[in-house]
Amino acid sequence: MEHVKSILANFLRLRLRLRLRLRLPTGKELLFLESGGRIATNGILSVWLSYSLGAEAFGLYSYLVAISMLFFTFSRFGLDSLFISRFGHLTLSQSRLVSASIAIRLICISITAPFFIMMISSDLSNDALIVLVIIIFAGITNHLESMFFVSENYLALAKIKITILLGLTSIKVGALASGYGYEILFLLSVVEFGLLGILYAAYYARNGISGFKNIPSDMVRLFIPSFPLALSAFAAIAYTRTDQIMLKALGNEIELGQFALAARISEATLFLPVLLGNILIQKLQRKIGVDRENEIISLYRRFFWIGLAMSFVSISISAGLETFLLASDFLGMTLLCVILGLALPFSFLGIISGRIFANEKLQAHILRRTLIGLLLNIMGNVFLIGKLGALGCAVSTLICQISANVVYDLFNSGTRAHFKSKIMGIMLK
Repeated sequence: MEHVKSILANFLRLRLRLRLRLRLPTGKELLFLESGGRIATNGILSVWLSYSLGAEAFGLYSYLVAISMLFFTFSRFGLDSLFISRFGHLTLSQSRLVSASIAIRLICISITAPFFIMMISSDLSNDALIVLVIIIFAGITNHLESMFFVSENYLALAKIKITILLGLTSIKVGALASGYGYEILFLLSVVEFGLLGILYAAYYARNGISGFKNIPSDMVRLFIPSFPLALSAFAAIAYTRTDQIMLKALGNEIELGQFALAARISEATLFLPVLLGNILIQKLQRKIGVDRENEIISLYRRFFWIGLAMSFVSISISAGLETFLLASDFLGMTLLCVILGLALPFSFLGIISGRIFANEKLQAHILRRTLIGLLLNIMGNVFLIGKLGALGCAVSTLICQISANVVYDLFNSGTRAHFKSKIMGIMLK
């Protein structure tokens, strides 16, 4: 008997040692792993897509994705940003926040979806449009991803996102290998919004998050702070997608394809600052006084220099793509990637400063600076596309990113302290 006990004790000690040595990754680590996997797969699939479709069809595919991003972003109505940045200051319970936010999104989608469908109806078949409508309403709860961040339930979120990433990547690879056209590939690019909405809704329903009392009054209480965030998020996506829309409107399909591929390569890393911002803003909310100021400078420093590192990665990747694609349609794309890559550090700054501004109740400044960036981008495109084509779009993007995310803060008393913090972060002071 004593011999058996000794064997069991040794077995348990060995099992404990193995657990310590083979530590399972945490939820945060899995989210970063998913983000890295998404960056890699997006880049590889974008190159494969452009190679399979050619510049003109790839440009049309990218145009449809750009229009969709505008719609899906506005349909969230700023609720995801509001929950992440201001959750601790909202007085409603979690169940009431969930039910009121779903009601707001239902109304928003019901009003805006018909206009969205009309804009792209000429480029898609009726069957594809029906599938797209189903995806839109299935994704009515995908803003609940923000709840995983505020509750710091990173492991559950990581499991959902990794499952979706692996499943959809496999299907996209199969579709590309089978030679499907841009229509099917476009639907596969947007179906994630619907799938995430279904999974998030199922998760919260299983965990008893419901409650539909006082919805009208709760909607009003959410609408007021979320509306500026909705407009600013829409404008932010608009001034990163206006280039493609204007190139399409001017009939430059080949240059649209070139710019779209360059933009997708440079923007593939933008999942990283969004994920980092959602996690680190929770830590910032617990800081006060000098500690908070130092933390803000540290955030700006990290995001700018990570963005600069990512710009070199995107430029390095693009350098060999022209040779790989072996198509005259994509000649000159490397220069586009260089200019868009230089805009990445300022995009990273814009993402984290947006979270910080929302936390400090500066939503109005988020909206103003984004509208200024949108206006500058449209004006730049009007003057530069005719002379430089897609290269003019890239130059306009760089100018508006610097202007909206850094220069704007200098000329407003409410944000001038952030301008100083950003410069200190950039200069490593």
